[in-house]
Amino acid sequence: MVPTISDVSTIEEWRLVAEEIVRKNGGINWSATIVDWPGLGYSDRPKLDYKLSTLPQLFYGTTFALVVPLANMLNTLDNDYVVFGGGHAATIAVRAAQKGLVKPEAIAAVAPTWAGPLPIVFGRDSSMESRYGLLRGTLRAPAIGARYVPAAFLTGLLDPVNSREKFVELFAGLEGDIHVFVVSTASAPKRSKAEMESLRGANVVSQFVG
Repeated sequence: MVPTISDVSTIEEWRLVAEEIVRKNGGINWSATIVDWPGLGYSDRPKLDYKLSTLPQLFYGTTFALVVPLANMLNTLDNDYVVFGGGHAATIAVRAAQKGLVKPEAIAAVAPTWAGPLPIVFGRDSSMESRYGLLRGTLRAPAIGARYVPAAFLTGLLDPVNSREKFVELFAGLEGDIHVFVVSTASAPKRSKAEMESLRGANVVSQFVG
């Protein structure tokens, strides 16, 4: 289980869900592992150049250093697990699956998003990119609290794609390989809700709830 990427991201957002899944196991010995993104939640906050090209490898390397020994102990198959992700984490999980970094049986995408808050509102032209760079420098300053990942997320450095069309194509690229379950949310902002709804009816989506 992978928390959403935000300035308040933490494994706590999945704890109750994990407990519910393990408790109502239907006779199956489920286990649940929740891991913070590097630089968020309870993890360390190393001074790194956080961007999408490095974050999935960094995260999944950390995650599976913990998960694989557990899977081996339980004698599970290589793909006998489901990745739960919220927001950007859901879309990054899909991207990582396409690249072969993870090979789950299914991905549960909860309120999947693809654009950081500022780019989706103000765009990505050259003048805005300059302002985003200035904002990143400010948020990374030690006196502010060294918010490296939130700075990258807010300004679009962690965006898995750059358009709604690419967003849908990314999910469609898993067709036939991995089951995908999408959960939309009624309380999502209008623009984010529209992106989630674009996945409704997509061939790759086994089930859409929202």
